[in-house]
Amino acid sequence: QSLVEAAGKGEIDLVEQILKKGADVNEKNEIGFSVLMEAAVKGHKEIVKLLISNGAKVDAKLENGHTALTLAARSGQKDVIELLLAGGADVNNIIQAEKQPAIEIVWNSVDGPRDILAGNRLESGTTALMLAALNGHKPVVDLLLANGANVNAKTEKGSTALIKTAGSRKSYKDIAELLLAKGADVNAKRIDGHTALIEAATKGHKDVVGVLLAKGANSDERLEDGTTALTLAARDGHKDVIQL
Repeated sequence: QSLVEAAGKGEIDLVEQILKKGADVNEKNEIGFSVLMEAAVKGHKEIVKLLISNGAKVDAKLENGHTALTLAARSGQKDVIELLLAGGADVNNIIQAEKQPAIEIVWNSVDGPRDILAGNRLESGTTALMLAALNGHKPVVDLLLANGANVNAKTEKGSTALIKTAGSRKSYKDIAELLLAKGADVNAKRIDGHTALIEAATKGHKDVVGVLLAKGANSDERLEDGTTALTLAARDGHKDVIQL
């Protein structure tokens, strides 16, 4: 089997054997995944350590700009991210969604069912911090911020990590608090006018709405059609949010 396959399966002895035979440590598979990316996204930290020590390029990129770091942030691999950062990975690498691979990238996430990451589901300008915040990986968010991640970086459409976490499928109050404590702009707006407060209210995340209001979120902010966070919460039946 190939070096990429061995790394993905966590077979460190085989990886060592293949490397000793002179294999390219930066080998890629048919969709552009490097050996390091495959090990990183699966959370095989000992293999990641071995690959970096053998000269793996930590910032090798897929066509859409994903690196081992952004892929690991998406799947919450904190230990792997520590190794990548120590190896010089760019904490603020930007994904360019319009340059997506032709094939969807599929792997089994550690915290749920099959997870599909397709370039067209991401906004250009997405960072590792945004991916970690969106998917509820607080330890990763904390680690990235401690290593210089730009808390107010924006995507092409104006989303920030705070806006992303506020609009997540689940409520991540602790991540919202952490981002705000590190200087996130509570009233940052996407180009469509959506703020973190509007996103959280629309999703019915009462605890996140409370945190945002306590930090000075503007509840009177209106979209082009005149709707506010309050009217959107009412429209979607989130009575507990309205009561705030």
